[in-house]
Amino acid sequence: MTFIQSLSKALINLKKIKQTELAILSGVHKGNLSIWLQGKRKLSDEAEQNILKALGVVNGQLDETMVHVWTVGRDLSDLNFVLKGLCPQPELQHLMSTELLKKVTHYPLTAIKNRAGIKIIVKQKPTMAESLNSTAKDITVTKSTIDGSKWMIDRQPEPVEAKVYGNWQKGIATIAEFDEFVTSDDIAWTWSDVIDRVHNQDINISPSEVMNAIDILVNNKKK
Repeated sequence: MTFIQSLSKALINLKKIKQTELAILSGVHKGNLSIWLQGKRKLSDEAEQNILKALGVVNGQLDETMVHVWTVGRDLSDLNFVLKGLCPQPELQHLMSTELLKKVTHYPLTAIKNRAGIKIIVKQKPTMAESLNSTAKDITVTKSTIDGSKWMIDRQPEPVEAKVYGNWQKGIATIAEFDEFVTSDDIAWTWSDVIDRVHNQDINISPSEVMNAIDILVNNKKK
C-alpha cells in the first residue's frame, strides 16, 4: 500500500466520511475507490489528487484555507500518522465550553495548529467497542500521546463561547472563530523541555550557569 493510500484511509477515519460521499466529491467511481483503498489497484495521479483534495489535502499539504475537524476514539494512531506527515511540530490546546458544567455530555475538543498555519479541531469520542470495554485505558489527546507536540499555553483548557463550541462539536468551524479563540503564539515549555534543550545544544552549559541565569531573571522581574 502506498503512502497516499495509507494517508487517505487515515483521513477517512478522522473525517468520518463515507466512501460513497468521497466518491462523489472526488469524481472517482465508488468501486474503484474501494479497491484502491485496499491497495489492490492503481489510480491515475489526477484521481489520487482529487481524492486527497476531497479529504482536505492540496499540493501535498493540509489545506490552510479551512479548519479541519476530525474525530478520534482512544486509538490515536491515525491522528499521529497524519500529523507526522502533514502537520509537523503540532501545538495543542484543550477547549472547554463556557457552559460546560451545564452540558456534561459534550466530548472533549482539542485545537491543533502549527507555525505553517494549519488549523485542526479534534473531537474525542470513544467508539462503541471502546465504550463497552471497561478495562481499556482511557487515552486522550495530550502532549504525551501526540508525537512531537507541545502545549500552546500553560492555562488549560481554553474557554470557548458556548454557541461556537457547539458548532465545533457538530463539525462546523470557521477560520475566524478558530483565530478568535485559539490565538496564543506562546508555547508552554516544561522543565523537561528546558533540560532537553540544554542537552541537545552543541555547547557546554553547566548546572551552575543555568542557576545563575535563573537568578538574574528572577532579580530582573523584582525590579
